[in-house]
Amino acid sequence: SRLDVAATVHDTVLNNVLEAASRAIDGVCNRPDGFLALTTATERNYRGDGERHLGIDECVEITAVVETDSDGVETALDAADYEPYRGSYEFPVFSAPYTAIMRTDDDVWTSDEGYTSYATFTKARWANWSVTARWGYADAIPALVREATVAQAARWWMRGRSAWSDVVIAADGKWMAYRQTVDPDIAMMLDHGKLIRAGSMG
Repeated sequence: SRLDVAATVHDTVLNNVLEAASRAIDGVCNRPDGFLALTTATERNYRGDGERHLGIDECVEITAVVETDSDGVETALDAADYEPYRGSYEFPVFSAPYTAIMRTDDDVWTSDEGYTSYATFTKARWANWSVTARWGYADAIPALVREATVAQAARWWMRGRSAWSDVVIAADGKWMAYRQTVDPDIAMMLDHGKLIRAGSMG
């Protein structure tokens, strides 16, 4: 195997190394809750700024969008009246993970040689938005994240076999704390895969 371990005597330590590597990868990617999306939808609130688009936290599915005007009147938008997307408003990508919502009611969509553009949007002044969604990056851990986790764990394990210079082991051997963070080349791999999140919108 990649960890160069055939017997099962080290399984507890190996699992701890993998768990530590997973936590480190989540930390580098600015995803303390990991990559897996919630299995049930929950509500989060956002402040509108009068534009035709609204930044939200990462999610894989939106089940409800409720608009609250300055008078406190709530209006649930029809699914046909908004479109979730990621990327920039000018060059949206209509696939999960979604990071924003655009209003689509009364809009004109045009296409020119594969380039999608949008007619000018009239500003709408929303005081507040309530978005119910399944928050998170994906329904499955991305393959690149799994690869990075195993690669980092393998490196820590191989280094530790000769000298635990980067590791502190508890007396009972049941957990390990690492002084080193993710290796630079692995962090670069995650960055190139666009898996490092800049920050949360919530």
